[in-house]
This record gives sequence, C-alpha cells and structure tokens, in this order.
Amino acid sequence: MLMNQLQNREGGPSLVDLPNNLVQSKIFMLFNSRELFKLRMVCAEWSDLIKTIWCQVVKDEMLEQVQNLDLLYEKETTAKLLEFKLKYLVQYATLMRNYSLNMNFAEIVTELRRIDDQEENADLEHLGKKLLLVTCMIVSPSKVAQPLTKADQIQ
Repeated sequence: MLMNQLQNREGGPSLVDLPNNLVQSKIFMLFNSRELFKLRMVCAEWSDLIKTIWCQVVKDEMLEQVQNLDLLYEKETTAKLLEFKLKYLVQYATLMRNYSLNMNFAEIVTELRRIDDQEENADLEHLGKKLLLVTCMIVSPSKVAQPLTKADQIQ
C-alpha cells in the first residue's frame, strides 16, 4: 500500500525510482538489524531486499560485539596485571628498603676485604664476593668505610 502511495505521488523522484541494488547496498545497509526487521513489513519488495542483506547485517553486528568483548577482556586483563605488578613492586620495594636499613654494610665490606686480602682467595673463584663488595659500595656508599691508604696508615 505504501509502495502504491509512493508511486502515485505527484512531484519529484521518490525512493521507488532508485534501482533495487542501490537501495539494498547504500540505503538499507545504514540500518541495524532491528530497524531492518521493522522495515521489512513495509512491502513485499522491501521484505525481499532486506532478506538478502539481513545475514550480512547481523553478521557485522555480531562481529562488532565480539570485537567489543575482546577489547573489554583485554582492558580487564591489562588492568588486573598492572594491579598485580604494582602490588608486587610495592612489596619488593619495601623488602629492599628494609634490607638496606637493616644491613651493616661496613661489616660486610670489612669481611669481604679480609677475604680479598688473603693470597689463596685471589683467584676468579671469589670474583662474586668482589662483585658484592662493589655492589655494597654503590648501594650504600655512605655506610661503607673507605680503606685506609698507606699515607693514612702512617699518620
């Protein structure tokens, strides 16, 4: 009935004047599946046109929903991972701070130097201890007493 009204209408061009493939590919594709479901009831011709594009529209909508869910899942996973990392890093920083506050670097350095001064310990086997000595000097230079030079020992 609406099609007859559109065709009998006096005046300029109407939607009926457009070719079916143009209506189908350029106009109907602008509607979502719910709107197309309602538009199919306008007339039998529109119903046939909508039936041919219906599957593609529904498929596109479903794909969009899957992409949105995937993005949401990725955001949640990233947020949870960052939350876990932050919690872990805070605990690790607290642990390292407590180690640093409670370590007696001067005593450690003295012991490491004593080991280093012995002739039998001069080989590569004790390189790790030397490395630890250097690390102590970097981490807490104010707590590590510098070794006396020969000039300091004479005075």
